[in-house]
Amino acid sequence: MSACTNGTKAVVAPFAEVLPLVLVEEVAPGLSRARNRALEKCCGDFVLFLDDDVTVDPGIGRAYVESFARHPDSSFFGGAIIVRFEGSPPTVIRHVSEYLPSTYSGLWLGEKERHFNADAFQTPFGANMAIKRDALTAVLFDETLGRSGASGPQGGEEVKLFRELARNGHTGFWVPAAKVDHWIAPDRQTMHYVREYWRQAGALQIKLGRRDDSNARLTLAKRLRLLWRLACYRSIDRPARWLPAFRELQQEKGRIDEIRNAGH
Repeated sequence: MSACTNGTKAVVAPFAEVLPLVLVEEVAPGLSRARNRALEKCCGDFVLFLDDDVTVDPGIGRAYVESFARHPDSSFFGGAIIVRFEGSPPTVIRHVSEYLPSTYSGLWLGEKERHFNADAFQTPFGANMAIKRDALTAVLFDETLGRSGASGPQGGEEVKLFRELARNGHTGFWVPAAKVDHWIAPDRQTMHYVREYWRQAGALQIKLGRRDDSNARLTLAKRLRLLWRLACYRSIDRPARWLPAFRELQQEKGRIDEIRNAGH
């Protein structure tokens, strides 16, 4: 846990006598720091990562272990992440979870196990993933990226980690039977949150080198098409058409803002 204030010690204490638990504390805030400190204590062949806002399917352990055995040459594995909402979200937020599922770390790649497609930037999500411990000896989570207690969505550390693992020749497998429900709190059930998420995703494209000054901005023709799609299809309630346009426009704004901020 990292700079924890939610009573984790009290939650863990009753299980200490029946489970081989080790509570690792990191005084500085930051998810990447917490994960890296925990890795210092890990000694198993694989490390399973879960978020604190998920409900774990009882069969997740068996699903991963069986997949490890079937694919011994693979180094990382990712399972299904089903988005669930606390309370009753606005209709538009349900549409976001359907058409832009990664906004809430939703992940479903089908009923059959298969390789993640690195060329399509497919990777597991941190709410439900397992990685060979040996693969993490040379590559750790970048502590300048990821959630750090600041307001708003943040990330990028997982993308960078899997990018580096792929460069080192590691491959991964999708494990649909390894499932979690990912619970979304009411404060994230707003279009303000969605807008900021995709702006930060655009900024991360610059930080991670996937975009630069030369291709940060959309062409005028494409921008006009996206603005038309956003205005037209939102007015007639076609979220499958306007939400992708909204995402691309917000990402562009994030890329441009990041370049401007980096120049100061």
